[in-house]
Amino acid sequence: MSRICSQCKTKYNDDAVYCNLCDIDLDDTNSFLKIDVENINNTLTKARSTTKRIHYAIATLNIIAVLFLYGISIYNEHTLRDREWLILLAGTCIAAIHLLAAYGLSLKKQWGRFLSIFIGIYLLIGFPIGTILGFIIIKNMFRHEWKHDSLTIQ
Repeated sequence: MSRICSQCKTKYNDDAVYCNLCDIDLDDTNSFLKIDVENINNTLTKARSTTKRIHYAIATLNIIAVLFLYGISIYNEHTLRDREWLILLAGTCIAAIHLLAAYGLSLKKQWGRFLSIFIGIYLLIGFPIGTILGFIIIKNMFRHEWKHDSLTIQ
């Protein structure tokens, strides 16, 4: 079992007695490595919540854009060509994928996390707003607390 400093969280071997960074004794009972399940659960809940909001926002914007484009074509009495239908279908599919990822995160499923990572990587291409949203999604999905996620679910 490793030892960890209660102040700076630096890991040490079992035989260590003193934290070099904080100048405190590691023999304190709180300094042993303990997994704070409640803290991990709160952190993951915040990460999931932020990522779900991003997915819902992007899905909503896609649905609004699809409805807007379709409404313009109806208002102008314009029949849609094949490529215009393809654009509407692509927007709808993107919205569905974001909703699916948010649903997977709501259920605390690993596939929701992996789908979010894939979407985050894809969003990095869309400079500048997509890059920012993609970075936030990826950062939330690669938090170190995910290692202990099996302790927090169910």
